Amino acid sequence: MESALPDDVVVPVFLTGGERGALEPCGCATGQLGGLARRATVLAIERPDPAAALTISCGGLLRDTRPLDALTLETAMQALAAMQYDAHVPSARELSLERTAVERGLRSGVPWLATNVVSRHPDNSFGAIAQLVKTVGEQTLAVIGLVLPAESPPADFIISDPLAALAGFDPPPGSLAVIVISGATSAARTLMSEAGARWAEALVLVGDPLGELTTRPIDDRIISSGQRGHFLLVAHAGHAHDAPRVIPLDESWPPDPSMDALVSIHRQRIVMEGLLDDLFERTAPPDGLSYVGTASCMGCHAAASAAHADSKHAHAIEALVPDERYLDPDCLACHTTAFGQKSGYAGRLKTPDMARVTCESCHGPGSAHVDSPFLKPMIKQVHCTTCHDSENSPAFDRALYWPKIQHGL
Repeated sequence: MESALPDDVVVPVFLTGGERGALEPCGCATGQLGGLARRATVLAIERPDPAAALTISCGGLLRDTRPLDALTLETAMQALAAMQYDAHVPSARELSLERTAVERGLRSGVPWLATNVVSRHPDNSFGAIAQLVKTVGEQTLAVIGLVLPAESPPADFIISDPLAALAGFDPPPGSLAVIVISGATSAARTLMSEAGARWAEALVLVGDPLGELTTRPIDDRIISSGQRGHFLLVAHAGHAHDAPRVIPLDESWPPDPSMDALVSIHRQRIVMEGLLDDLFERTAPPDGLSYVGTASCMGCHAAASAAHADSKHAHAIEALVPDERYLDPDCLACHTTAFGQKSGYAGRLKTPDMARVTCESCHGPGSAHVDSPFLKPMIKQVHCTTCHDSENSPAFDRALYWPKIQHGL
């Protein structure tokens, strides 16, 4: 692990964001980054006194706006409260959840900082703060949070023009300005360019769930958190042009037991509240097809079926059982067949044949091929990297992996 912060950093600003629902690394490979449990350990070591720093969640916590995402927000906000964050800047996606889910997030103990957001209902105030002022030693920080509008506006909230909100930002005299933007880095760059020279020395932090990590400030002042909570960044208030310190949340940081427990409770609640059921069979397979299962393949493709039966693909979901990862939709997407599609995986009891990586995971739904084997061939050019990507399978090499499952017709 790296050493603590250098003595000459007077006002450290710790920032995270862009998690997209990732509360922990999935565990498919060694060397994966991220996770609330590692983050808590890093903060305890690198930021022993939360009052002597600014700690900000820059937004991008969620992947979607379904009931499971509402639970993810609740768990993430509980974690941020336990780690003593100063504020969370929500994204438009978080504001698009059911109002009750947003209200639970607001009650977490971490202030929501959303300068340009108001409730659509005059009789129901939002509850977020428009500005955060924090004194660290002899220095005062003035922080605003700007939510960038989305294509589909939230039903219960109005996201006003962030440029107008920024124009109205009036930090106390002598304070250091920190501007936190939740949304796409490209849009944040446009916003700050249009804002002009007034904020040339302000520290600008961006939570972009699809953005790249910034190791050096973009446009000499904008710092983006990166994706999936892989890193904790430390910037310097008053030194907006300096490169942030990047701390990878890797395996060298032991997990904090209380955060591990919180994530375990989260997985258990997924089951108890029936939230996985909401994700099963949501979309139709392409071209009006359906999934038929491996039994339909075995009669004509005995050799290929035997090769599959001896492979790890045939037991893919079993790898998820020890750590309860079979409750994680991100894991199920690659360890089952057609998760989320009609006629695909819908639970281990209801669809046991789909509770693994089957022929149809790679070759597509087989209903037409079963009906007309010679007229409707299956997909032959498969794309392994749909699942064996840089996040889940960083050492993947098709030339090395193919022999493990090699088969013909």
